[in-house]
Amino acid sequence: MNTNSAPGPSGIGYTIIKHISDKSSFIILKIINLSLKIGVVPDQWKQSLIHPIPKPQKFDYILANMRPIALLDNIRKSVTKLLTNRLSTILTHNKVLRRLNFCGLKGEDTAIPLHLMNDIIEDARENGKELWVVT
Repeated sequence: MNTNSAPGPSGIGYTIIKHISDKSSFIILKIINLSLKIGVVPDQWKQSLIHPIPKPQKFDYILANMRPIALLDNIRKSVTKLLTNRLSTILTHNKVLRRLNFCGLKGEDTAIPLHLMNDIIEDARENGKELWVVT
């Protein structure tokens, strides 16, 4: 079945996920919620396939002329989206993130926090400072 999409390690593409029954979706959601509740993440979600995609320039054994693409499992991507949506709803509703601590929330801009982070990294590099970034 050629869907012109990259399904990732499991071989399950979005077209398959979009066409599963409501009962199957419910079962998958139950498995995902149980996995999150007990803190067990399937090994397959921790893996990705990295494929080099050539840029328009001639390769000539120059890695800069290749573009790596990571293929992640689509169920994993769906879980990430589900978690992001749940967290965004909670954080937005309870106004947990304010001022410059809002990047990633729906409808918010990430440019300012990204510029700040870049400035902090450059300062640490130029002044030989140790920098720890925790997310």
